[in-house]
Amino acid sequence: MKISVTIILLLIFPSISICGQLETKFGPILFETNEQVIDYGRGLVPKGNPELHLLPLSFEAIIYRHEKIFAEVCAKLDINLNGIKTKIRIVDSLEQLHIEYKRYVPNSEKAVTSFYSHPDKTIWYTPERLSYGIILHETAHAVMDHYFIRPIPSGVDELVSEMLEQSN
Repeated sequence: MKISVTIILLLIFPSISICGQLETKFGPILFETNEQVIDYGRGLVPKGNPELHLLPLSFEAIIYRHEKIFAEVCAKLDINLNGIKTKIRIVDSLEQLHIEYKRYVPNSEKAVTSFYSHPDKTIWYTPERLSYGIILHETAHAVMDHYFIRPIPSGVDELVSEMLEQSN
């Protein structure tokens, strides 16, 4: 099953290579190098706990922190967690992230540090600009996309996500 998932992902995302995948109850975390997923795991730590950034991270700890972020966002938004499935995709650089963003929004000149893709329910990150607030922000987009039957207005979606980003 894992091999077929990887083949499908390579067909969907042909410009990037996938080294590893962590399975969580909310969907896979896909990455090119172990360093990327470790950096993602460090980003899952709130600002008030800097000592946690120094601890070695296991894949199990990253999965635990990732699932805790989803629970935190859902609690703040008063939204039930049931059935949420979102992919996390970590790419190597801001340049690669911009290339992927242009695939979704070809005419945009916006410089992004992360983004959520509604069509394929994927959150895109790069270790270069990763923080707890950004992870909260993008997770909020994913949770609201899952919860509401019809897309909510983009301004409302962005405002709520920004409020969560600033709340940490």
